[in-house]
Amino acid sequence: MTHKIILDTDPGIDDAVMISTALTDPKLEVALITTVAGNVTVDKTTKNALTLVDFFNKDVPVAAGATDPLIKKFEDAARIHGESGMAGYDFPEPTSKPLALHAVQALRETLMNSTEPITLITTGAYTNIALLLREYPEVKSKIKQIIAMGGSLGRGNMTSAAEFNIFTDPHAAQIMYNSQLPIVMVGLDVTLAGRISDETTDKLKQFGRAGQMLHDIIGHDFDHDENGTAIHCTIPFRVDTLNNKSANSRGCFSFLVIPQQKN
Repeated sequence: MTHKIILDTDPGIDDAVMISTALTDPKLEVALITTVAGNVTVDKTTKNALTLVDFFNKDVPVAAGATDPLIKKFEDAARIHGESGMAGYDFPEPTSKPLALHAVQALRETLMNSTEPITLITTGAYTNIALLLREYPEVKSKIKQIIAMGGSLGRGNMTSAAEFNIFTDPHAAQIMYNSQLPIVMVGLDVTLAGRISDETTDKLKQFGRAGQMLHDIIGHDFDHDENGTAIHCTIPFRVDTLNNKSANSRGCFSFLVIPQQKN
């Protein structure tokens, strides 16, 4: 049995790890990827999403979304992820193109045309989700749940209290969390507990082209300390945790599926 998901994301190195995880997990069906301004500008996050879809040779539509937060001035995180958002690996230019639809319209169409409710997984600012819920409230019946990376039950990483995704668009976060939809929050306190060690990162190189790519981009993530690199994303879940169970604090790489590839 597969679980149908939509990824709303701002790749970003850690988001690239999450997208790689989702695209290569046979138990997940990625119906759509939507992008948002966050770690870098939306033109770059869209290019990065398309690049990963091409890298893994997947037929998954990608739609570009919000260029700015609802009200707040946009501030990126290129200091962490590099100017491109996905530094460290020499990717070819993507050949896939984004949908002509804006991400919000693509989200609505994908949800309303689905025969089953879909889980939304969001790892960037929640601007697209807020616009979707505000403009098209009828989609709520088609959303199984939202799994959102963001917030913290401890300290923040932008201020003493604020985590980056919510800091980027707090007004969108307010709309999403007040939507009455079932939401699983994967906070900064969880993702910081799931750092990937340098030793584990080094071992990725043995897994062919995909492992080398992940090794190289993780090595360029500046959210790193003596315990390893923080991977702030929401696929530390096994499939059973898509049913509102708690996040596994071991981190995304606990469940990363890397396909067999020839070098």
